[in-house]
Amino acid sequence: MSPASRAGTPLSRRHWILALALGATVAACMWAAQLPDADSAELAEARPARRPLPTAAPATAQPAHWTPAPRQPWPEAEPAALGAWQPALPPPVQAPPQQHQAQAAPPPPQAPPFPYQLIGRLVQAGRVQALLGSEQRSLAVQAGDTIDGQWRVQAIGDDSLELLWLPGPLPQTLRLKPL
Repeated sequence: MSPASRAGTPLSRRHWILALALGATVAACMWAAQLPDADSAELAEARPARRPLPTAAPATAQPAHWTPAPRQPWPEAEPAALGAWQPALPPPVQAPPQQHQAQAAPPPPQAPPFPYQLIGRLVQAGRVQALLGSEQRSLAVQAGDTIDGQWRVQAIGDDSLELLWLPGPLPQTLRLKPL
């Protein structure tokens, strides 16, 4: 609620109590400020008279009784303590790994994985076909067919499919997965 909308509202009991407590607090503070300081009068009587402060001596003057103590030389630092102040040591030089004179021959090239699975074999009117499947499509192929322009079916066995990867040309055998 805005103050303008509360202007006509009467104060609640809680507000009256808070206002009375505030007034009593202000009155008690004003009364305490009017009282004479009883402690300060008693302290003034018990305190001895102040002595005047001594005047400051010039900075170059030294007391007559002061003599500088002889100083001992600094002890020699240990090499371990000096290490923190020395420049960093260069990293140790490691000899390059010796390469074998006869490096292992690179592995022979391999055909990429065949993108289809052999899912079955179909024999119809003396013609043998292999059934292939992938996520996108299914195919029925026979010997001599080219798959996706990269694979040629060489032979179809009872439980396998022999392929030739044309860009290589590398052979690959695909087996029928048992159930």
